[in-house]
Amino acid sequence: MNNHYRLCLLILYSFIGFLTSSATVAQSIRGHVTDATTGSDLPGVSILVQGPNTGTVTDANGQYSLSIEPGSYTLRISFVGYTTQNQPVQVTTGSPITLDIRLVESLASLNEVVVIGSRSTQARSSTQTVAPIDVIQSRDLVATGQIDITQQLNFVAPRKMINAYTYPTDDQTFILDGC
Repeated sequence: MNNHYRLCLLILYSFIGFLTSSATVAQSIRGHVTDATTGSDLPGVSILVQGPNTGTVTDANGQYSLSIEPGSYTLRISFVGYTTQNQPVQVTTGSPITLDIRLVESLASLNEVVVIGSRSTQARSSTQTVAPIDVIQSRDLVATGQIDITQQLNFVAPRKMINAYTYPTDDQTFILDGC
């Protein structure tokens, strides 16, 4: 009798597990994204499922694949230099959906950016530098009341990030890296 009871429970739990797992099986949407004019693959295209906010990016060959629960969704396909598309899709339980997308180049152009580098017309000597240098006096370090040099430097120059490294040597070498 006890074995019969266990067998009935096992069958019941298996049936409940089958019903709940088949109702929530995610379906696959896959496809290929290409340029509408040239037909070339577009790697790095962003494909976002609006609603659950899940998405993916196309691989180097323009292929993509997403897993999503059955339902009605809108895919937002976007890529720099191309017109963004919103593609409605109905996902049902059954076979995977294949959705190939052709993106059209955007006619909107970006403004030109010009970067100009220049140097000062005055010559610098070998002792001059373009980076700012803080001159710290020993009396400033003593006035902090700290024993460790890194703590003293943090009090004297608090806006600077200072990292100190010590190595096990005989001469107590400190290496200071300050930004």
